[in-house]
Amino acid sequence: MKKYLLAFTILFSITLVKGQAQEKELYVIYDVVDQSNNQENKKAELRCFKNNVLYSAFYQERPTEGVTVVGYARRNGTTRGLQDANDDEIDFKKMKSRPITYKNHRDRQMHFYEEQPYNKIIKEDLNLFQWQMLSETDSILGYKCQKAKAEFRGRKYTAWFTSNLPFKSAPWKIHGLPGVVLRVESDDQFVKYTAIQLEIRKPEGDIVNPFEKKKSTSWEEFVTSYQKINGDAEEKAKASCAKYGMPFHPIMFMKPRVEIIIENMNRNSPQEVVKDFKSKGHKAIRVQAKP
Repeated sequence: MKKYLLAFTILFSITLVKGQAQEKELYVIYDVVDQSNNQENKKAELRCFKNNVLYSAFYQERPTEGVTVVGYARRNGTTRGLQDANDDEIDFKKMKSRPITYKNHRDRQMHFYEEQPYNKIIKEDLNLFQWQMLSETDSILGYKCQKAKAEFRGRKYTAWFTSNLPFKSAPWKIHGLPGVVLRVESDDQFVKYTAIQLEIRKPEGDIVNPFEKKKSTSWEEFVTSYQKINGDAEEKAKASCAKYGMPFHPIMFMKPRVEIIIENMNRNSPQEVVKDFKSKGHKAIRVQAKP
């Protein structure tokens, strides 16, 4: 009888904890380094409630004149900035955010907004990452985190996640780890997400799919379209250089991406290419037509 009572007590406690977790929302703010554009430092937020995760980029409607931009997001084709301030001084609750990724763990599906110039909503299954669990640990925001590694679309990633929270979530397209990812970075440091604030709070409301009523495409369809548009970019750049008597350099056709579709076009960051360009003694390129 005592064994049955103990088993019932344990089962009831687990159910109660899970029920309480479902009544709370996880809210995380990440510092983001993304070298696929010139503005490397950005801030983003993540909400996790029940089986849904929404990852969004912060932006400011009208940046204060004279401030230094330390983060950005695009909205309607316009670059918006965050003020130059310490993370503790920024009131993120007053910032606006634009959805980037929506994940539904119950349906095992994800919607991702592919930014300009494509403006596509990509729909994918949540089965993209195959993680290798490692024994190393670290402490992030006071939470013990375990290390894991994975390869994904041209880059190797190292993630640190905690299982000490009753949630499963991660920024960007990262998923598949049994906990909350508080830091993840590519091994080449091209992209990095680091949690700087974490809160378990009363839900602001159900997390709904912001892309549900918008036309979506598959990753395979997007790749086909991307290759069709950009596949001959290198040849076009070389032809243009020959026409105007200019030295050719990859900076003229390169389109850096976190997910690599065309290796020689997507791999390196603008900063790396410019550095290499200058190291070879090249100066700023000026286009001059032949007489």
